[in-house]
Amino acid sequence: MNSKRRKFTFGIYIFLGLVVEEIIFWLFPYTGLGGLICFPTAIFFSLVFGFVIYKLTKTSIKKWMLVSLAVTFLLIQFYLQLRIHPQDFGGSVFEKISIYGEAYRDYGTIQYEMFTELNNAEKVAFYHKFRVMLPTSLTTLGIDTDGNSLEYNPRLYLIENKGNQRFYDTTKLQIVELDTATIIIENPNSMLAKSYRASRNFMDNDGAGYGDETYSLNVQKDYLELDTGIEKVFYFLLNLTK
Repeated sequence: MNSKRRKFTFGIYIFLGLVVEEIIFWLFPYTGLGGLICFPTAIFFSLVFGFVIYKLTKTSIKKWMLVSLAVTFLLIQFYLQLRIHPQDFGGSVFEKISIYGEAYRDYGTIQYEMFTELNNAEKVAFYHKFRVMLPTSLTTLGIDTDGNSLEYNPRLYLIENKGNQRFYDTTKLQIVELDTATIIIENPNSMLAKSYRASRNFMDNDGAGYGDETYSLNVQKDYLELDTGIEKVFYFLLNLTK
């Protein structure tokens, strides 16, 4: 292979190596400050493997051998970059991949009322399994009365948001919206009923907390959207196989 073609091949490999890193970032975007090392590392691997290809093509090499060599190096580079790709939360990249595998395996056991107990991968399976009946969004209300500020061990309640209306199990929960406050009542029809006071429009918040030394309330709203590349790939896989 002549020098011009070798340099062109070298440049193409570097480009593909950076594309690999872009794909990894799309799949697993939440890297935090650790993500600053990703592209410099990708450039380093691309230069090293690209240079090896450049040296090997100094002699005559068949096209299929060149393609096989480049693909092999790209797969090795993809694996290495996945290994060092940091994640802010939820474990390493490979731990997350394993969690998605478990969610795929357990797809059939996921029930609607289990939503508050699901991890991110299982929630994607939930979105797919119940896609024809999903509301506008889902809110998880947590109520903790342990009185221990160092631990948060709430009772969780699922609330469906459909337009401006909320739907939930009224035998377990009652939410009263007042002009100045929100009153939340557990077990409203029981002698064990307990009420908690929160700020006005508290249930409209996302990720908000409220309470005092005796109780704490927390609301998390899920808009039933796929935020990361791995979630979109997993949902696409479910479309193909479930």
